[in-house]
Amino acid sequence: ESSSWMVSARSSGLPNVGAFFLEGDDLYWIDYVSGNGSLRRTSVSMGTSTTLGVAQGPWPSDVIRDSRDGSFIVSSQQSQYLWRIPAGGGARTAAYNLGAGRAGAQIAQDDQYFYTCTYQAAGGQVLRIRKDTGVVDVIASGQGSPWGIYVTPSRIYWSVYFDRSIWAAAH
Repeated sequence: ESSSWMVSARSSGLPNVGAFFLEGDDLYWIDYVSGNGSLRRTSVSMGTSTTLGVAQGPWPSDVIRDSRDGSFIVSSQQSQYLWRIPAGGGARTAAYNLGAGRAGAQIAQDDQYFYTCTYQAAGGQVLRIRKDTGVVDVIASGQGSPWGIYVTPSRIYWSVYFDRSIWAAAH
């Protein structure tokens, strides 16, 4: 039995769309480029686009809103930092240092922590970063290219790209 999907373009002509999320009528996305990409916002109904800030590059990986203050947290495949861009846009600042040799992939959060994976073929890690202090804990190591991450109240889930698998650990 097959399923049919109704597919329609919600916005088009957007440059280098990488990670994105919707908030009401606003589409936020990262320009996924080899240089410094931008954090952009587009009104889905109006089609107008605004640059909110320059994401750290190359290859910005993900963007989420910090649940505490509405600022944007951006990761990059080539940077050991999670970057903060103010809620209204503006200059980026290094918000969290993941440590030398670590670069964040996708990001998730709960009330106390940000979570990310370090996409490294042999030694990828799943990290938990305390929002108030920046302390980084390793949840899992030796993961071989972890990328996606999702958090529930009791578990952390992550995908391992080359293993084609999803793993989980308790908080």
